[in-house]
Amino acid sequence: MDSTVLIFSENLKKYMERFQLKQSDIARITGVSQQSVSNWIAAKQMPRMGIIETLADYFAVKRSDLLENRGETPNTAETTQKWDDETLMIMETMKERPELKTLFSASRHAKKDDIETINKLIRSLSGLSNENQT
Repeated sequence: MDSTVLIFSENLKKYMERFQLKQSDIARITGVSQQSVSNWIAAKQMPRMGIIETLADYFAVKRSDLLENRGETPNTAETTQKWDDETLMIMETMKERPELKTLFSASRHAKKDDIETINKLIRSLSGLSNENQT
C-alpha cells in the first residue's frame, strides 16, 4: 500500500477530530459520497487533488499538511475553529456557482470602498435595497 494514502488517511482523521467533523460532513464539504470518505479514512483510496485542495481550504492548511507526515497537525486558532452554518452555506454556494467563487477570488485584494461600491451595484442590478445588506 502506498504510504501517501496512509499518511493522508491519518491526517484527515486528525483534522476531522480537531474540527469535530463526521464522515457525512466531509462528504458534504467535498461533494462526494460518504462511501468515498470512508474509503479515504480506511486508506483504501486517495481523493483527487481538487478534493485535497478543497479540504486544505476548509481546514485552512496547505495541501502538504494533508499529504505529508509532519507529526501533529498545527494547533492554531484557524485549525481548531469549527465553521458556523452560515460559513458552510457560503462555501457550498460558491462550490455550486463557480462565478461566485471567481467574484470572491477577484475581490480578495480589493479595497473596502471598492467592495462596497460593487456590493451596491450588484444590489441595484438585482433589485435589492441597500438597507437589507447582510
